[in-house]
Amino acid sequence: MTRSPGRNQISIRRIGIIRTPCADAPGTPIQSVFGGQFKGRVIVGDRYHAALEEVEGFERIWLIYWTDRADGYRSRVAPYLDQRAVQLN
Repeated sequence: MTRSPGRNQISIRRIGIIRTPCADAPGTPIQSVFGGQFKGRVIVGDRYHAALEEVEGFERIWLIYWTDRADGYRSRVAPYLDQRAVQLN
C-alpha cells in the first residue's frame, strides 16, 4: 500500500493472483465448505517469494483479495439462505 494524496484514500498494488476453475458466477460455490471438488491456486509474484519462505509451518494463512468481477455495489442484500434483504453500512 502506498500513501495517497487524499486523506481517506489508499492505493493497492497486486502482488499475486488467485486462479480457480470457476469462470462464471452460476455453479461457483459461495462458501468454501461447498467447494470441495474445486482446486484453486494462489500465484505470488517472484518479488514476494522470500516473504513466504516459512509459510508451510503455519496452520492457515489469510488472503486479502480484490474481487475484480464483482457485479457492482448494492446497499441492500439478502444474506445467504435468508429471504429478507438487510441494509449494509
